Amino acid sequence: MSSVKNLNVLSFHEILRKIDHEVRNSVSQGISHMREPDLVRLDSYVNEIEAYHAHVLSQDPVDWPHAANLDLTLTPIPDPPETESTSIQEILVFIRIVDTELCKSQSKDLPAGLVSYDSGRLTSNLAYLRSLIGFIRTATPTDRPESAASEG
Repeated sequence: MSSVKNLNVLSFHEILRKIDHEVRNSVSQGISHMREPDLVRLDSYVNEIEAYHAHVLSQDPVDWPHAANLDLTLTPIPDPPETESTSIQEILVFIRIVDTELCKSQSKDLPAGLVSYDSGRLTSNLAYLRSLIGFIRTATPTDRPESAASEG
């Protein structure tokens, strides 16, 4: 997954990479539960992906015959770090899964746009992420004194 030909897939990748960076560097990263400000921020990132997805779907197909073989380099998303927060861990792994699916999809070889299967998969993945955010909001934070003590 080092390059794609699709400008939109590259943009989705960059948005997902930014989300990964923000989540892994959030205040919640070092504690056992996610704080509300980090959940609000994550929710706004999902809004950004949904808005960009709607924009991509609203565009007419492009014809860029001279750029058809242009390889757009992807900066990889790093492996998720070990963290006290299972919620953070799950979000980071899921972001990586969504990114991998997009960057290895059929759409990656188009100049722009998404094929219907890839668009549907992205819609389903965003719905899952929204559901996960809702679950994290309602889950009671777990006090883990034993594991926290061993790390300190």
